[in-house]
Amino acid sequence: MTQFPPPPPPASASKKLHPPPPPPTSDFRTAVIKNHWNDPPKKIFHKNADDEDVTLDVQEVSKTLSSKLELCKKAFESGPQKRIADDTSRRIGTLLEELEKKELSNDVVKSLHTLTNALEAKEYTKALEVHTQLMTTQYESHGNWIVGLKRLVDLTEKASD
Repeated sequence: MTQFPPPPPPASASKKLHPPPPPPTSDFRTAVIKNHWNDPPKKIFHKNADDEDVTLDVQEVSKTLSSKLELCKKAFESGPQKRIADDTSRRIGTLLEELEKKELSNDVVKSLHTLTNALEAKEYTKALEVHTQLMTTQYESHGNWIVGLKRLVDLTEKASD
């Protein structure tokens, strides 16, 4: 003979008096989505404290570039390096004119400030990283002197050895 399991207990009277609330109905057309998976973080829309601290001292950038250019001219007075130094001088001259006339955006001046600080500290890898960033973002508008900037970093490193 087959035994059946015992029947379930009878439903309590309290459940019959207070049925569970129906599931909330939502209409996707009026839904408010918070923190959607594709929303960018809010912090990217605020300025960093570091950005505000950078003083855009164009004179300091010009002075550093000029001094490094003079160092290269003195170090390479003959041979193929002299030709490169002369071409670099011409290209950096264009950059210095644009700096003097304030024709460069603040982002470019900040990058140049970082690059010249790296040159002063003999951190040539960092200077080249800044150059690469300028090359990828500003080449169409400033390609002539950006090439000169790369050469200046290379020549400064060779002249400092």
